[in-house]
Amino acid sequence: MVRDLWQFDAPLIARIAQEFPTVINNGAIDRAKLRALAFTSPEILRHLEDLIYPQTKESCHQFIVQMRRLKLPLCILNVPLLFEVGWDQFCHDTIVVSAPAFLQRQRILSKPDMTIQKMNHVLSCQISDHEKQKYADYIVFSGLSKGYTFKQLNQIIRDIKYA
Repeated sequence: MVRDLWQFDAPLIARIAQEFPTVINNGAIDRAKLRALAFTSPEILRHLEDLIYPQTKESCHQFIVQMRRLKLPLCILNVPLLFEVGWDQFCHDTIVVSAPAFLQRQRILSKPDMTIQKMNHVLSCQISDHEKQKYADYIVFSGLSKGYTFKQLNQIIRDIKYA
């Protein structure tokens, strides 16, 4: 949803262009430049979050309403900062995907343009994995094989659907 808003929400793009013209390329937001800018200061990151979170929250709400209208048995939201921004209030059940710290850092650092400084900043914006596990209804351990991870997810989905 966030990616779509950065790409297609004309009022948001116009506001970003006005406030941060260096991240605009051919009338569109250059996400790499935006990401780099966001990591220059906590104030800029917070301001960008203030711009995007209200629209994201509304899009999320509309998605949930649409899924209810379709009478689907399950609706899954992938929200990286679910607990940090308080969106767990929209959820009946929450799942935290957990990995050992060394593996989490390895995965983060494998992303394009990621540095140790950026990674540390990203991690500083999050509550600890241990705390997330306390809030979660279910925990998926992803430090082993993908097959094991999917087996856990399938069991959770069965538990939720038939609860």
